[in-house]
Amino acid sequence: MSSAKIRLVNGETVSFADFAGALSKVQKPARYAGGERGALVKNWDSAVLKTCVCFPDLYELGMNYLGSAILHHIINSRREWLAERCFAPADDMYRVLKESGMPLWSLESRRPLYAFDALLFSFTYELSYPMFLRMLDAGGVPLLARDRTGEDPIILAGGGSTANPEPVAEFVDAFGIGDAEILLEPMLESLAETAGSPRANRLCKLARIPGVYVPMYYEPRYASGKFEGISVSAKVPAGYSIPDVIQRAYAADLNDCPIPPAFPAPVMADSRDRVAVEIMRGCPQGCRFCQAGFTYRPARPRDVPGVIEAAKWLVALSGYGDATLLSLSSLDHPQIAGLIEKLRSELGDLGVTVSLPSMRMDAMSREIAANLRGPRETSLTFAIEAGSQRLRDAINKQVGEDDIMETLDAALAAGWHKFKLYFMCGFKGETMDDVEETAYLVRRMARFAASRSKRPAKFHVSQSVLVPKPVTPFQWQAMERPGVTMNKQSLLRRKLAEIKNVRFNWHDPGASALEALLARGDRRMAAVLLRIHESDALPPTLVQGGVIHTPWQDACEAEGIDANAALYEEWDHDAPLPWGHVNHYLRPEFLRSEAEKFERARTTPGCFEKCVHCGLPCEPVK
Repeated sequence: MSSAKIRLVNGETVSFADFAGALSKVQKPARYAGGERGALVKNWDSAVLKTCVCFPDLYELGMNYLGSAILHHIINSRREWLAERCFAPADDMYRVLKESGMPLWSLESRRPLYAFDALLFSFTYELSYPMFLRMLDAGGVPLLARDRTGEDPIILAGGGSTANPEPVAEFVDAFGIGDAEILLEPMLESLAETAGSPRANRLCKLARIPGVYVPMYYEPRYASGKFEGISVSAKVPAGYSIPDVIQRAYAADLNDCPIPPAFPAPVMADSRDRVAVEIMRGCPQGCRFCQAGFTYRPARPRDVPGVIEAAKWLVALSGYGDATLLSLSSLDHPQIAGLIEKLRSELGDLGVTVSLPSMRMDAMSREIAANLRGPRETSLTFAIEAGSQRLRDAINKQVGEDDIMETLDAALAAGWHKFKLYFMCGFKGETMDDVEETAYLVRRMARFAASRSKRPAKFHVSQSVLVPKPVTPFQWQAMERPGVTMNKQSLLRRKLAEIKNVRFNWHDPGASALEALLARGDRRMAAVLLRIHESDALPPTLVQGGVIHTPWQDACEAEGIDANAALYEEWDHDAPLPWGHVNHYLRPEFLRSEAEKFERARTTPGCFEKCVHCGLPCEPVK
């Protein structure tokens, strides 16, 4: 345990050992204890740059996030740099920290967050923003970027949610827009080189790195409370120039990106008893609701030999019995069948199974289904998204009912009996008949499974709510009102209850509405988040009468934001967007065309099938 002195909120300093009893007051102290097998603890005093990789959610969730492992690995690969870890405190721990004055600390050296040179946050989900502010507050770091001095850490952020960075722009010093493998080292090298310089100069040098967005040097414009755009601010120091538009940085060849070694083994039970190997980044399919499918373009597969060696290495290091092949659509990897077969051959004698995350239902062969079977009974997960063919075509989910039944047949023949089925609701133009078709499809699958096997198949159906996300063809759409969504969920719940061996769970439409508000908000949302933080309003949302309930509604009104209009009214295709100054290479004309195709239920071929000229300077993968 560190002997460093820790500064309390009241300015006093004490030894960390004085807080040994604090963990006895919380429900799951292992979340904050550290000391995991495989944890890397570097020498604090010899490190030139000290960083902490922060995940704004609980330990057991953050330990499953591959992005944190990538950041941790890149930084610690440099001998002179140091990266430690921190996760968000649960409610009980947050109360202990606030009442005692003790700051939130890192797991490795147990130093407070305010002691680091830089804190790196990964935003994967907009509803984690309140937890992000909680971490800064508990870590002794000023919440607003403009209030920080040269002694405070530089706050860096990235991740999928930063497709629109504006809602948290007031709290973050610099965003990395794009792949960490391209951006992280230049950003940290800049910070190391400018150590001791005025904070404004350090941030301005960061802003000149391609793909880096420093919000304090960009000014949003409003007219009569309406967002009008963002431009470079007059605050830019003399002698510096920064770009008007931030261009996303991405690795053209995923084989050039290192696969991180096994992350430390959790000291408490979590959902992970597997190693994860990213086999492809991006997705060739172009499902119109999927933000990651657009912002991580193009689809970039790893070569099979590299995946095989990485999987064997990670299994040997960790001792886990499952190797998961990660991507947005793993079955779209050009050599997926051979890859799974080879891995099964290499790892099968060790008792290691090969698994995939959620899959399309038109790409699984009998051979793949058989090669995914292992000694432990698990489930296969399929993302069907919509029950009716009309809606599947509209969202560009190019899967027919015959495809679904053929894939189910292949899985049953290989001995699978447990299935997770993912659906969505809330699409524009979706009717109760479409909801009925979802129930009909599940019923047909259940009956078919019963006819093929004496052992009953079990189906776990999940239904999420469409959130119109930035940088997708749905970014202009209105959110479906929660009351309407709840009626659809109620109907599907009743219909599925009539089918044997089917379980059903669904997402809270109020939380989804709040997610949409944060996802598409402009910089004024920072003031709303600040109000919510100060009121300690967690959990994040309740719904009454189809609107977001107080205190979120009150906070929006106090900041002049009409939350209902922002959520439930269509956006003009020609109106400026809060994220318009961040360029993901996608032509506005392409996204508009995809939005029009949704209205007409017309499909677009996948990138591996035909180039659709979306705007990316890439060559189709053969």
